[in-house]
Amino acid sequence: MNAILSLAVFVGLGVVLARVLKRFGSPEVLSYILAGLVISVCLARFLPKGFISAGDTVGTVALGFIALEIGDTFRLKNVREVGSKGLWLSVVQAVFTYAVVLLGFLATEALHITHLPDPMPVALFLASTAAATAPAATFMVVQEYRARGPLTNYLLMAVTFDDAVGIILFDISVVIMRIILRGGPLHVSEMILGPLREIGLSLLIGAVTGAIMVVMSRWFRSKSERLLLAIMIVLATVGFSQVLGVSSLLACMVTGTLFANMAVDPTSTFASVHTWTVPLLLMFFVFSGVDINLALLLNLALLPKFAVVALCYVILRSFGKIFGSWAGARMVKAPTTVAKYLGWAMLPQAGVAIGFAVIARSIFPELSYLSTIVLALVIVFEVVGPLAAKRALFGSREVAPEFLKPLEKATTPS
Repeated sequence: MNAILSLAVFVGLGVVLARVLKRFGSPEVLSYILAGLVISVCLARFLPKGFISAGDTVGTVALGFIALEIGDTFRLKNVREVGSKGLWLSVVQAVFTYAVVLLGFLATEALHITHLPDPMPVALFLASTAAATAPAATFMVVQEYRARGPLTNYLLMAVTFDDAVGIILFDISVVIMRIILRGGPLHVSEMILGPLREIGLSLLIGAVTGAIMVVMSRWFRSKSERLLLAIMIVLATVGFSQVLGVSSLLACMVTGTLFANMAVDPTSTFASVHTWTVPLLLMFFVFSGVDINLALLLNLALLPKFAVVALCYVILRSFGKIFGSWAGARMVKAPTTVAKYLGWAMLPQAGVAIGFAVIARSIFPELSYLSTIVLALVIVFEVVGPLAAKRALFGSREVAPEFLKPLEKATTPS
């Protein structure tokens, strides 16, 4: 097959599987990853040489658009509505999860429970990955059961700001990983100044491209022109970030934030961007599925080691999200239902976590095996996460009344 026909197969199989598996309650992301897995097993030998490696470029661009849309959530009116409580809760639970997973994996290494090739870099990567959630999966559960109430409000705030905190934690981790993996003495000043320098450059790139996007949007007013402007700006932001070796995720997020707060009618532009992003994300997740190393996962010698790492990650991340959310809710004096159930609803994980794996693989080829582990873990949380979110919403009794009636009838004594 040539490259264009291969793309047709990627999109077609992804759409068909998503349609079929939706009947069984499968999330779209999971369907796309499984489509990639099918292609990897059945059609890999028919794909053009070098075609799979192009998935990294698709992924980098797709993540740029995701980050741009995350920036849209940082509108000043949203921040004012959320208040400091929602922001602090998001930061606390994300940082707590990061710390739990990082320290947890360092402890399992010290106790010889896990046997990681590069303990500190791998622990840093898994910790930053654990902090991210999947807003889309959570939003779908909330919409399906038409949930309303304090827990729902805090949940929508938390998943909105959570990925932004995760991106910053990931950027800091990447800088420290680079220092450790390249060898040489590890200076505290370098560990502090390195992340600050990279984050500062990312903020500067995002501010410049965001300002350009705001100014140019005054000349380009139609939907098609605004969409083309957004595509150009995202590509430029990602490109300049790669040239300077800084985070394109953080830069694009800043671009989106500036545009959302300073442009005239940013809502229609972001709606157009979302429509454009859908096929990009489909190809990104299908490429991610193709990239799963089945031979590595099914290697009988390595399988027990990977299984232990995966189990530790699931336990540590779940503990971090549940108790981090509880601690954050208690700290900001949120309602009891928020402290009790929020963490369970924060378990879904997908796009941003996969994006972290793609970026880490491109920066650190020696850690490429981690992308396979992360994809396998994302599949677990894509199945378990929405179920946990559903349990939380029903437990707090914030779902629409018609969904509670069958439950009430079942629990009413005869």
